[in-house]
Amino acid sequence: MAPPRIQIPAYRIAETFHGDTIQAIAFRELGDANRWPDLVALNELRPPFITSDPDLVVPGVLLAGNPIKVLAPSPFVPATRSPDDAFLRDVALNNKLLEATEGGDFAMASGVPNLRQALNHAMITEKGNLPFHPRYGSMIPRIIGEVSSPVSAIMAAEYAKSVVAADERISRVIQSKAEAVGDKIRVEVNAETIHGRPVNLEVVI
Repeated sequence: MAPPRIQIPAYRIAETFHGDTIQAIAFRELGDANRWPDLVALNELRPPFITSDPDLVVPGVLLAGNPIKVLAPSPFVPATRSPDDAFLRDVALNNKLLEATEGGDFAMASGVPNLRQALNHAMITEKGNLPFHPRYGSMIPRIIGEVSSPVSAIMAAEYAKSVVAADERISRVIQSKAEAVGDKIRVEVNAETIHGRPVNLEVVI
């Protein structure tokens, strides 16, 4: 009987620097600080994972400045099982709060509803608010509180358009408009997904 085949993940070698944290390395090398557990598993690390103090180095703790293994990009796999798979899946949010199912599990959003939720959340999150994701969000919240004018509405519409158009699941933005409502701004965006399905977004910030 042939021994079972074990798939070894492809990896590359990356540099580490004095003062690095495992989250900082994940953000720099993988583009997402939340993927730090991937680095821990691949390098068989244990807390504190990486240190700049040679006296704290033990098996499973990397000395800053030494190389670290980083997962290499996976080969592209074409043709997802369903068009909705391209829009991914995430926990469902209601007014920024997690929702639960009757069974007590986290409610999930998938397909176009998840895409809509993700884009709406990106538009209402101020760009630069998340330290590990400095490019996430939009500039719309920065103009809230300014004197209402056609210029501020145009700026909000353009900021929203740029956020939606940057998402790889969007093929094109059909229309983006905004209007001042008291001390808030209502933004509406109509777009088309990569599978030709319409997605209509509306947020009030």
